[in-house]
Amino acid sequence: MMKLFGVVAGLLLCSFAAYGQDNEEKTKDSDVWHWEVQMHVGGVYYENPLKHVEQEEFIDYIELIFSFDLYYKGFFIQSNRRRSNPAEIDFGYQITSGDDWALDVILKNYFEDISQSDLDDSNASHLSTRDNALGTALRYSKYFDNAQYTVEAATVNFDEGANGWAVESFYSHLIPYRNWDIYLGAGVTFFSANTVNYYVGIEERDAIGHLFAYRPGAAYEIEAEAHAVYPLAEDWTLRLGITKSYLSDNLNDSPIGIRANTTYMKLGVSYVF
Repeated sequence: MMKLFGVVAGLLLCSFAAYGQDNEEKTKDSDVWHWEVQMHVGGVYYENPLKHVEQEEFIDYIELIFSFDLYYKGFFIQSNRRRSNPAEIDFGYQITSGDDWALDVILKNYFEDISQSDLDDSNASHLSTRDNALGTALRYSKYFDNAQYTVEAATVNFDEGANGWAVESFYSHLIPYRNWDIYLGAGVTFFSANTVNYYVGIEERDAIGHLFAYRPGAAYEIEAEAHAVYPLAEDWTLRLGITKSYLSDNLNDSPIGIRANTTYMKLGVSYVF
């Protein structure tokens, strides 16, 4: 894990490396509407960060997602096609751009919600649910041949207006091989102490039994993934991928029960309408 962290840390310092510009970047400032809808269906294996939340029913292993991309006069709704999870969608506006870089402001979710059923499964039903952490971020993207590097600095809103912050950096490299597009990526996200305390911390008033008072402080998540796309027909593509996430020890030590690492795997097809 430390070797992986070293690789990602190096990526944080190497925004001058070679990067590739996606077609959608060229359409953000267009006066003409650009849009596309895709349907993604297939099988998925997903380890929830909460230890006690498991895939149990057959339907839990089936993924059906619709992604929508729209660009008009700098405004955009954008699915991240370089990532293995097509559900990741950003809303934003392009502030300015050059031939091989762009600066956007985006709305993005940085922490998944923790529902009442999740808390029940974790033997923590008396705790309050945690809402999604919606962040407003300034994103810098750099492009060269067949690769992309992004850095996001976000203010994160949660718990009736309370704020924290998150900084995310991700590098994605495209390897064309015959008819395959293979994406290899790695990234790291840092979370502020109040953001982490809200999601996986335990206040003194809520401490009971195995749920001792706990304030983990600032934390990080490291991700590494491989994602491949293969054209099956004019409107159909085969997609497969795996994402591995590693969480810092203070997240894993939370009495709520957080996994030290998680795996997301998928195999499916996409259809472009």
